[in-house]
Amino acid sequence: MSVVEERYDVIVVGAGHAGCEAGLATARLGLETVVFTVSADSIAFMPCNPHIGGSSKGHLVRELDALGGEMGYAADLVTLQSRTLNLGKGAAVHAKRVQADRARYRAIMKHTLEEQEHLRLLQAQIVDIGTETGEDGRPHVVSVTTDLGEVFFVEIDGEQNRVQPEPRRGECRLDARVPGADDGDLCPIFRVHVFVSSSQENPIVYFAVISVIFA
Repeated sequence: MSVVEERYDVIVVGAGHAGCEAGLATARLGLETVVFTVSADSIAFMPCNPHIGGSSKGHLVRELDALGGEMGYAADLVTLQSRTLNLGKGAAVHAKRVQADRARYRAIMKHTLEEQEHLRLLQAQIVDIGTETGEDGRPHVVSVTTDLGEVFFVEIDGEQNRVQPEPRRGECRLDARVPGADDGDLCPIFRVHVFVSSSQENPIVYFAVISVIFA
């Protein structure tokens, strides 16, 4: 089997929401970046309840926007319905939430990755992550290997990157589900409330708000 070796400053495994933002962030810093995904059709894949923001994660979207992230910008482009939650409470807990067109959101993020300078998007399965123990006694990621035998090495200024710390114990991942999606009896139609979308003049992206104010 022929082996292809390539070297990058940053290797991102997975092109979900976090993978997309990580790849774009490093590429925009001028670092040569490669992003791997098992399927190009699942880039920035959204669940069956495709919302962005809200009470629990809205501040994360705003923070991504403040750091130059893409999620809020893409969400504003594909908003189907928009609401500001907790308006009956103080401004500190107001939260923006949008229902997004999941197919268009995925297409926009895929196009953004493909067009980003210093970023290469590859469809491949990573089967091995090579590590070495550095002088500080900590493991360093030095390479990843695909199922086709391609080896991609990680180097920044001739030195390998350190492995990111593992999540703290007790941390868990939020799982968005739609109650009653499988059983109509669990969601009687007479209990369904219609929520009218709020004004589209209040987008997620902060700099878009600034441009509206000073236009």
